[in-house]
Formats: sequence, structure tokens, C-alpha cells
Amino acid sequence: MLFSTSFSLEHSDSPFFVLFVSMAFGIIFSLLFVEGEIFKGVLLLGPFLVFCWLARHLLPNVLLFFFLGFSLSFVKIDHLMLEPGSIVEVTGKVEKVYADDFFLGSGSAFIDGEWKKLPFRIIVKSKKAFMESEVPDSGMIFWAVGKLEKAASFQLSLDSDMRGFAPPIGVDRFTGNLRKDIENKLEKYGLSNALIFSTFFGSKAKLSSQLKTALKKVGISHIFAVSGLHVGLFFLVINNILSLFLLPYFVKDLFSLMLTAAYVLCTGPAISASRAFLMLLLYVVFRIIDYPQSPLNILGLSGIIMLVIAPFDLILPDFQLSFISTSGILLYIMASQKKRSFVVQAFLIGGAAQGATLPITLNLFGSISLMAIPITFIVVEIYLMPALVGTLVLLFLDLVKLKPLAFALGKGLEFLSKLFEIAILKLSELSPMLQLKPPYNYFVAFFVASSVASLLFFFAHSEQRP
Repeated sequence: MLFSTSFSLEHSDSPFFVLFVSMAFGIIFSLLFVEGEIFKGVLLLGPFLVFCWLARHLLPNVLLFFFLGFSLSFVKIDHLMLEPGSIVEVTGKVEKVYADDFFLGSGSAFIDGEWKKLPFRIIVKSKKAFMESEVPDSGMIFWAVGKLEKAASFQLSLDSDMRGFAPPIGVDRFTGNLRKDIENKLEKYGLSNALIFSTFFGSKAKLSSQLKTALKKVGISHIFAVSGLHVGLFFLVINNILSLFLLPYFVKDLFSLMLTAAYVLCTGPAISASRAFLMLLLYVVFRIIDYPQSPLNILGLSGIIMLVIAPFDLILPDFQLSFISTSGILLYIMASQKKRSFVVQAFLIGGAAQGATLPITLNLFGSISLMAIPITFIVVEIYLMPALVGTLVLLFLDLVKLKPLAFALGKGLEFLSKLFEIAILKLSELSPMLQLKPPYNYFVAFFVASSVASLLFFFAHSEQRP
């Protein structure tokens, strides 16, 4: 992906994106340095030097942000070093639930007789099955004791034998109650399928294990991550609804942003949702002050802000997939200047996102679905967008007391979700999977990354207008 930025670097229309990539290099190099992976750190300097050459007109700033990223992560990781294999007691907040016995958390660890704040998020697993009342949810307070393990990409995991949960507090309690109220309203109008809740809030925790496996086989698990499509649709629908009341643009945008922020908080907030909302906020602010910016520049500024706040989020798959897929989409749009039909353009944009994230998927999971790109395009059009917009319209109909219409829409959404579930289960039986074991998946990931970068580089220069 780094080579594909050359066309934008030459024109300097996205300097913040350049600085964001440089900052990411610095964070990764810092992690390799602390972990004693000196050889890997030296190898990393190779692509970084190439990146410096591509961005040579911004070289002083590129180097500055490289050392900024290095310093931020080095200082924070040096604050608390945890030894793999040691028994650790951890308490904090549940950030994201993957399954009943597998979630992401942040908080503090009890080390040497005192509680010390974790500089990174930690994966908490369990060997035991727990009662339904103890199944975690985003925002809940957790307590766990277990053996610390080292996971891939410098991410620590805690293999816990014991754990307990308490209700969320503060903002998390408010958003948890709001999420529960929305779920109750949807159930009141006949929506009982867990797919609707998962689609709207971006959590697969309530889905059956069979459906989760089917979604992974088909290659469309990512559509349940609340990202730019979810946040953008939410903002647009709310903005259009508020237009009925003839409000000034500033007031309408402000209310739309506030409601969108509440929706994002209800998602955990997920990293992809936070990234999308931050981009939306920056876009609206720049529009209000009449200072237009390129989408890639806004993406870069959003990434810098998020890394300054939490530099170790860079090692999380959610962060990588969210930013790399968005980068792939924006780079393709900037590179492509040919007029194409809507269907072809949408398919190519989806392919850019899937192609950009393919190396990460291969590196982390070692498997890909060969039907992922075409099925993603179809699912977004016939299920995801209707489900998201329909849910928002149903909530609006409930607000204005048009209950007959709300009931009718609820029945339609329930039918759509059940039909979608049946279709995915059937498709999963036919969907071919490419499974690669280490170290072959790493070599293929490198080859794919180089190919995608070369293709985008070719697009950038072959389609530029004279």
C-alpha cells in the first residue's frame, strides 16, 4: 500500500495521510525495538526509506512524525512490561465482545502490590463456560485472573480461569441503557432476529455459532463492523429527517452529529466506528469553515489523532482493517478518472477495499473466501443498506407515533433478516475457501501486498489526464 501513495505524495494534497503512515512506521519500529526484534526492525527500515523517498518533499515532517510515533509507544510500553507466562490479575472495561468466552478489554493490572494502568488493550479468554447472566457486553466492568500469553502482532492475551462482570458505569451505562431501549423498541415491532441487532450495532456476539461460521466462510463478517457506511448512512438519514423541520444548516448538522455520536458510543465504541465518526466530524468542521480537504487528508488526520490517544491500537486487526480498507477505497477513487457505470464502479471500489485488506487477512487468519468480493457487493445492496435505513426509519415512525407503519416495516425487516440468514447458510456450503498455513500465508500475503501496490501505482499514472 505504501507504493500506491506516490501519486498523492507528489501533489501534496494529502500531507496528513503521509504523516499518519510515517507515525505508524515509528510505532511499529518502537514495538520491534522493545521486543528485541532488531532484525525485523532493520527490515522495516527498508520500506520506510522507500516511503521517505516517495515523500521526499515532506521529508523533515515525515522523520518528525516517525520519531513522534516511536516516542509515544516507547514511553507508554516502557511504563508497564508484562512477562508472558506470569499470573496476572486484570480489571477494566470490556471494549469489544467476540464470543461468550473471548473479548477485548482495557484497564489496569495488579503488579507488585499496586494497580498499574495497561498501556494497551488486552484479549481475555476463558476455559470455562459461564451462565447466561455473566456473558459480557461492551462497557461492562470485568475482573479476570490468569496466565498471560503472547499473541500475534505484539498483542497480549490473558488465558483466564476465573472472571466476573459488573454493570457499566458513567457514559457506558448511559449508552448500554440506550442500546437496550432501542432493542426493546425493535422487538416491540416484531424484530426478534439477532441479525438486525448485529447489523445495527456491529456486534456478532448474539449470533449463533453456526451463522458466525457461515459468515466467515462466505467472507462477509466485515459487514457487521460499524464503519463508514453505517455512520455515513446514519448521519444522512438523520440529516434528511431534520430537513423536514426547516432548521438552519448549522443547527441541523450539529443535531445530526450529536445523534450520530450517541449511535457510535452505542457500538462500544468500535474502532472502525470511531474512525468513521472522527472523519465525519472533521469533514463537517472543514465544510462549516469553508476549508475543503481531500478525503485522504481527513483520513490521515483522523489516524494521527487516534494514534496520539492510543498508539497501540495500531496493532489491533480492527484498526488495521478499518484504515487500510478505507485507504484502498480512497486511493482507487483518486487514481481512477475513467467514467464507469454505477455497478462497475461500486464493484471496483469494493474490490479495492477487499484487495487492500487481503494481505492482513492472510497474515492473521491464513484463509480467504474466494467469493468474498462479489458477495459483499450483493449483500451491501440487497441487505445491509435496506436493513440500516429501515431500522432508522422504524425508530422515527415510533417517535412520531405512526405505529401501524412501524409494525409493517418491522415485519418486512424481520422477513429480510430471516431470508438473509437462510441464504448465507446455504451459500456457506458452496463457498470455496483458500486455506494457507504458516509460513506460506506470509509469503502469499507479501506477494498480494506487492501486487495491489503495483496495480494502484499503475492506475495512478496510466489514468492521469494530460
